[in-house]
Amino acid sequence: MNGMSLAMQTREILKKKDEIAFRQGRNPKKIRLLAVSKGHSSDLIRQANVLGLSDFGENYYQEWKGKVDLLSDLKIQWHFIGHLQSNKVNQIVGKVSLIHSVDSLGLAQLISQRAQKLSLKQNVLVEINFGEETKSGISPVLFEKEIFQWSQLQGINLCGLMVLPPLSTQKENSRIYFKKTAQLLDQWRFHMTDHSWDELSMGTSHDYEIAIEEGATIFRVGTALFGPRT
Repeated sequence: MNGMSLAMQTREILKKKDEIAFRQGRNPKKIRLLAVSKGHSSDLIRQANVLGLSDFGENYYQEWKGKVDLLSDLKIQWHFIGHLQSNKVNQIVGKVSLIHSVDSLGLAQLISQRAQKLSLKQNVLVEINFGEETKSGISPVLFEKEIFQWSQLQGINLCGLMVLPPLSTQKENSRIYFKKTAQLLDQWRFHMTDHSWDELSMGTSHDYEIAIEEGATIFRVGTALFGPRT
């Protein structure tokens, strides 16, 4: 993708975001575009940053680490959005703005322990899975059983929830999963008084408009922004 195309796509996506926010009576400044940069070059990330994007999401530790080194001169908020293996916790905690993919109490405990050793709190999202076997995430039922234990972890700030709906050719099919995730966030606010608990990471290139309509505060766009991955 050339710079002109990237600029046009960025403007178009941000325009849609603002239009939907105003239509829903929401503040568009409280809805963030997360540029999913996995599989794309550091040069393309640099171009996107020049265009005003500051939040970038990566799935794989090695790829992310290489880009961090190459782009250390930029003001970037890195997000880890892929499945986080327990043996990579020490390398990720304290180095990214937000981990979207915390999918078990055990992983949350490891992150908390590492963060406490570093004398910090790591911002995380709980990844919710509504029963799709091919994806990571914790079921809403199990999370509700464990929510008190999650809320007591001292080394993490539970910022909210993340969801990846089942793949479907009809983007409208995602709406029910976004709606349920938003309801779950609201339902358990009273347990999270020591955490920020206000983020909903929902929506991709395929269905981000619906995600924003249903309350997304972060929407994750890769292909619609950067084009196909190389």
